[in-house]
Amino acid sequence: MVGGYSESTLLQDVIQKEFKKLKIIVPSDSGLAVLKGAVMFGHRPTFTIERVSKFTYSIAVMRPFDEKIHPVDKRIECDAGIICKDLFSVLVHAGLRLVVGEIQCSKEITPHDINQSSMSFRIYTTERTDVKFVSDVGCSNIGAIKSFYFFFP
Repeated sequence: MVGGYSESTLLQDVIQKEFKKLKIIVPSDSGLAVLKGAVMFGHRPTFTIERVSKFTYSIAVMRPFDEKIHPVDKRIECDAGIICKDLFSVLVHAGLRLVVGEIQCSKEITPHDINQSSMSFRIYTTERTDVKFVSDVGCSNIGAIKSFYFFFP
């Protein structure tokens, strides 16, 4: 156990009672382990060279509406025509090895309205593997990115 409360004998006892088959190990300076890791990462961001994604990350996108596969409640009309909203577009799959300094995903996304001067990308995460829409059970919105762009004649 590491972190601020790992040196608490009360916490250690509770964990030992819950996980009887496991041996609880509390290294010296366990309360500082997380802080030391953060400081090392701050001084050398490449100290951690890769990690495995726990979740699948996506953005919500719109694509041409296909009545054979898209539900009617996802159908909207815009300058681009009749489109399907809230589609789950994967950026990173759970279990993927993410290497520091390497591009993990690249997508080209175009605006759907003629007079659009910005785009917002809602970011979602899930542990599920069968997600089709960002509104599906198990999807959580964790934030958004807004991008501005300008066209000059």
